[in-house]
Amino acid sequence: MLSLLATLGLLFPMLLNLVGGIVVTATTSIGNVSTTTTAPKVTQEGCAIKIETTEKVEWKLPRQPIDLVIIQDASGSFEETMPKIKTALKTLTSPVDEKDYDSDEPRLVFTSDPDTSDRVMLTAYRGLDKERLFDSNVRVTNAPTGFRVNGNYGWQKVTVDATEFGFFDEYVDERGAVKDFYPAGAYNYRLRRYITREESSNVNLNGAYAYGYYVYGGGKYNITGADSNFTTLHSTEDIGGANYTFNKSSFLKSKSDIESEIDKIRTGGGTPTVPAIEDTLEQYNALKNTGFNQKTFEEQGRKTVFLLITDGVANGYRDPNSSDKTVYFDSSLFRRYTLANDWNTGGKLPEASQNFMKRAEELRQAGEVLKNAAGDNGKVVVGFWEDLTKFETEYGYLHAYRNAFGTPEAKNTLPGSISDNKSVQEVFSAALHSVASPDEVLPNGKPATYYVNEQNDVDVFAKKVLDSVTAAMVKENVNGEFEVTEGYKVESVTINGKKVVETVKDDTKEIPGTVKQEGRKVTISVPESVFNPGDNKFDYELKRTEEAENLDEADETEPPANYTPPKVEREVGQLVGTFKV
Repeated sequence: MLSLLATLGLLFPMLLNLVGGIVVTATTSIGNVSTTTTAPKVTQEGCAIKIETTEKVEWKLPRQPIDLVIIQDASGSFEETMPKIKTALKTLTSPVDEKDYDSDEPRLVFTSDPDTSDRVMLTAYRGLDKERLFDSNVRVTNAPTGFRVNGNYGWQKVTVDATEFGFFDEYVDERGAVKDFYPAGAYNYRLRRYITREESSNVNLNGAYAYGYYVYGGGKYNITGADSNFTTLHSTEDIGGANYTFNKSSFLKSKSDIESEIDKIRTGGGTPTVPAIEDTLEQYNALKNTGFNQKTFEEQGRKTVFLLITDGVANGYRDPNSSDKTVYFDSSLFRRYTLANDWNTGGKLPEASQNFMKRAEELRQAGEVLKNAAGDNGKVVVGFWEDLTKFETEYGYLHAYRNAFGTPEAKNTLPGSISDNKSVQEVFSAALHSVASPDEVLPNGKPATYYVNEQNDVDVFAKKVLDSVTAAMVKENVNGEFEVTEGYKVESVTINGKKVVETVKDDTKEIPGTVKQEGRKVTISVPESVFNPGDNKFDYELKRTEEAENLDEADETEPPANYTPPKVEREVGQLVGTFKV
């Protein structure tokens, strides 16, 4: 038998508030979202009420203004590649007109309204101020590699192997004078002609006494003492040449102004990456509130994108226990001379003796500060241009750049513990990767990476950086927080004729997004790209099902032949809330 209540016909008086349907308002001061309200279509499907409503949503761009902050390493290793880096910077900062904006491939948009215009700030850094030398108990003398005979110098005992041609009276061994010595090409008065090298005598002078001087080029260093691991300061010295330089711009909102600042970048000196990050944040924080306060900045919902382009190996730092701005470079004397000996650098002193493990840790910490400054909706992009020809030199990191200390491939006698058994490349690649925002899948469904590492082709590097910055400027999902009338369930949401689904199977009929309902709370999340500039059609469907009362079969009765279902009043469902932009 049928339940009595199950046979009720439900009639619904139109208790309709004409603001029913989605009420969309903006939470920012931009005011770029508005709607017009339409009367909903109400139908009955069995015991269910179906509400269909269409809204008109006006969308203006840019929804979320961008601050692009560029931190450009201008150290000496960029000397040859900086022209192409500048070209890349000019490309990625080239704006588009608002009408040409593509949310899938976003570019900067400059408008006359300071509240909605994207902005660019450019900084460039290079150079070091002072060098701190450690390991004060190390005493170094350069071992001579040869001896040159010269009568204008003092008489001394020769202690190295040295085969020379010279005049007989310039050489005396412990047994007496060394006779019959003539320089090649010297005039022999006895023979009355010039003699040849083949005719000239030569003697190993080791152990003899001679007028002349020692030769040190390419020699080994005699080292005493031990490695203090940067705990015993020997001395602090000025670094001549390119001292720390930090160039900064104001907010730029025109192509010509940006390119003018890019053209000013000059290269040379060391790589003080962490001090530059500190100075960039100081400048940005001072500028970003220019013309409006912090509350206004937050209400605008600006997205901050930091772009750090560097050669990777940071070597400059500021003393955290000092208030001055001096940028230091640390070097271990023990490691410096040990590496010079191991690699036979011929007097060149390798930068690999610096405290690179400490600099890498400081870089990680600065990266966390940078990401915090970018905020939850911001991004940090890192471009690591790894010019191996600059790193793998006798002045640089040579065999230890791609090989861990202490390994045969690194060709040195320092222990692997000084680098946690990692190569310099591994240490800084990991540090820089930690600075960048993590990889993700964008709201438009495309994968994005914010860490670029390229070793071979600067053009490929520039293209990858452009792709990463473009991904960083993709707007976050538009999220709507709504309340639905009690008893109703959101069946579907359609935007511009395409249904919102979690997994798109047909992109001609569907768009990626989510519609989640918990009780009366409904959250709608879709990519900004689903909206078109101007008017958009927004459809949604609600349903309410009347449940029949549960009766025991014994209590069910057949309704009389003249039974008329009573009228039941139900409020027409509406979805009321806010799109957060």
